[in-house]
Amino acid sequence: MKSKIITSLFILTTLFLTSNAISQSQAKLIVYRPGCVYGSLAKYKVNLDNRDVATLKSNSIYETEISSGSHTIAPKQSKRAVSINAEAGQTYVVEYKTPIHLFGAKAKLRVLTLAEAEKSKKFRKLEKAK
Repeated sequence: MKSKIITSLFILTTLFLTSNAISQSQAKLIVYRPGCVYGSLAKYKVNLDNRDVATLKSNSIYETEISSGSHTIAPKQSKRAVSINAEAGQTYVVEYKTPIHLFGAKAKLRVLTLAEAEKSKKFRKLEKAK
């Protein structure tokens, strides 16, 4: 009985330490799209390292954990991609804007620090709403 308790505690401790180590090797990625009148009906794909992971409507936000290292975030038009070099424990913010174009709405991506993003009233509003 005593050995089963000790074994159980050992397993739980190992699982806790392993999960803590994994989460500390991760970075947080926040991708958001502020609302605007122009292009508000358009939906943009969020492509992370050549995988579609989300679709952003106007006034929406997407969050995920990413591993340390280089990552590429792109809309449908891959020539508009941005890259980040993620470090463990850091938060990265990518803003999808909708500038006015002659031939329809096209996403323009910009990488921000968390402090820069929090200065935006629209970002703070989306963070509170989630």
